[in-house]
This record gives sequence, C-alpha cells and structure tokens, in this order.
Amino acid sequence: RIELGESETAADSLDEISRCCCGYNDKKKRIELFCELIPGCELVGKDIISALKGRLSDYMVPSRVTILEKMPINANGKIDRTTVKGLL
Repeated sequence: RIELGESETAADSLDEISRCCCGYNDKKKRIELFCELIPGCELVGKDIISALKGRLSDYMVPSRVTILEKMPINANGKIDRTTVKGLL
C-alpha cells in the first residue's frame, strides 16, 4: 500500500525543498511529487528522486517530480491540494 504522506515527509526532509505535495496519477499509475525549492537552489527532478531513493522503499519513490515556482496555497495558508491534483 502506498502512503503518500510518507513520500511527502521524506521529500520535505530534504534541505532544498521548502514545500511539497505528493499525488497519485491514476491514469499513469505513478506517484508524482510537486515541490517548491528554497531560493537559489538549482536541483532538478532526477536529483530529488536520487535523494529519495535512499530514504524510501522503491515503490514509494515518486516517478515524476515537478518543480513549481510557487506552491499553490489556499486561504488557510496550507497547500491547495485541489489545485495540485489538477496538475496530475
């Protein structure tokens, strides 16, 4: 069973990521990570995937990473997961 929260926690523990959110793409049957990096960070998706491989079981490592300029935030100051789901 895939626990997206565990994948998010592992990604959030990386120093270069300021905010992140995982989703499951039902059509493509894969985990996707959306993240906002700290200013000045030049990581790319494959760098993040490599870092997560050492922290997660293979089946929980996101297959795709999308780096966003700004993570969508709702009126309560939390990640707007509805908007992120629309990006899957």
